[in-house]
Amino acid sequence: MDDAALVEAVHGALVAALLAENGQAARPAVETATLRALVADRARFTRASAELARAFVAWLRARNQFVFLTTEEKAALVPLFARSLRALADAPGEAVADHVRRLGAWLRAALGGLPPEVPSAEYSAELQLELLGLRPEALVPPVLDLGCGRSAHLVRHLRDQGVEAYGVDPQAEGSFVVGGDWLAFDYGRARWGTVISHQGFSLHFLHHHFGKAEAARRYGVVYMAILDGLVPGGSFVYAPALPFIEALLPAEYEVVRRPLPAELAESLAWVRERDPDLDVAHATRVRRTTPG
Repeated sequence: MDDAALVEAVHGALVAALLAENGQAARPAVETATLRALVADRARFTRASAELARAFVAWLRARNQFVFLTTEEKAALVPLFARSLRALADAPGEAVADHVRRLGAWLRAALGGLPPEVPSAEYSAELQLELLGLRPEALVPPVLDLGCGRSAHLVRHLRDQGVEAYGVDPQAEGSFVVGGDWLAFDYGRARWGTVISHQGFSLHFLHHHFGKAEAARRYGVVYMAILDGLVPGGSFVYAPALPFIEALLPAEYEVVRRPLPAELAESLAWVRERDPDLDVAHATRVRRTTPG
């Protein structure tokens, strides 16, 4: 068994144990001698610990798209998984239950517990444009779609109509898309004519607005970076609305909102439950009217 297969087997078993009601599950189908050989090789052991941490973060984000972890929180997972690997090699009978206890403590500290599953959906290009009140021929290029999805429907649709368009999404594949994190993307300065994000960036921002202060702060910083990346006359168009930050924008930005359809507005009822005065059931266009 090579190291990649070993990491996959250990990751699968530990996730199964975490999800088991009693915190118990069969230990990984990896021979103890194989684990001991890996632990004894410092370089392989270090890589495997880091890969297990990365695999777990990827699993969390696939389970719940709103998961946000700081660099420090992610880094703390590496020694946690290193300890579990050692324990699996030395005392496999107790290692899995001990791992679940320690990982549970990390989850409570970082995320308030294991986040619930949140399904992710992709919308047709036509529906996104309709809900945001956009026409391809009226868009100022180049266009950037934040959270374009694996299939990048909107990017492909716009390019088919001759619009210079690009996409950013962690699961993105194909030409003209970047498989990265919108929090780490370089938006540049006066680079984009239109930035679009339907049920993407602003929806995540809203969730973190009611959650971890560090995540909300980082989203606020990136929101302003997006605006800084607009050319004069360019727009950031998104839904749902973010009135708590839109009200604070400098005079160089013009804000126009349009109500969302009733079915989409109803999906945002969770916001009203947390703050009845926060009306986010709108699509927002923030237009840069003058150079920054």
